[in-house]
Amino acid sequence: MYGSRNHFLNLLLICLIGGTLLLLVLSGLRTFDPEPAGQVVWQSDSVELRAYAGSTETLWYSTPLPADRFALELRARHESGDRDAAFGLILGQEDGEVVVAVSPLGYVAIWKQNALHSLESAEFLLPWQTWPHVNPDDQENEFQIDAHGDEITVRLNHEQLWVGSGFSPIDRAGLIVKSFGTGTEVGFGEAVLFAQAGY
Repeated sequence: MYGSRNHFLNLLLICLIGGTLLLLVLSGLRTFDPEPAGQVVWQSDSVELRAYAGSTETLWYSTPLPADRFALELRARHESGDRDAAFGLILGQEDGEVVVAVSPLGYVAIWKQNALHSLESAEFLLPWQTWPHVNPDDQENEFQIDAHGDEITVRLNHEQLWVGSGFSPIDRAGLIVKSFGTGTEVGFGEAVLFAQAGY
């Protein structure tokens, strides 16, 4: 009686361990990550941007964004200079810009600003804070923006960071580097735009 019970418990333990390992492997392979909407319709070149002490540098992509639904993915890393900085994606709208940025110090923030790039007048949608999925220092961070109508979903390193609604249409996207210290340089990989064909 005890032998069959121990055999059953051993089998149960093996199944639990096997199931856990399978979930870990599938998660590592991004099996559960949501797929971007549509297909690849545009891809940028890689670029490096430098912001000098206390300055902000932006580089707008010339490709317009679809009016209704799109996904934009971008990888970026701090290359050199002061780590007291921020970098990420900037999304243009009729009434301003939305910035999704990380800091090499391990922080993340999302804010809405006017075209002057002034943080003093910015409306923070997600104030600067640490988040366990931010890759600090010179590690790569992957940004993903999903826009559908007036709703924006932001993912960082495959984890949902923030969802907001009530936005006017986003019509352009670009890169931003902001130095709070003595200057910094950031390497941006290829940006990939997903949308319906023929948008």
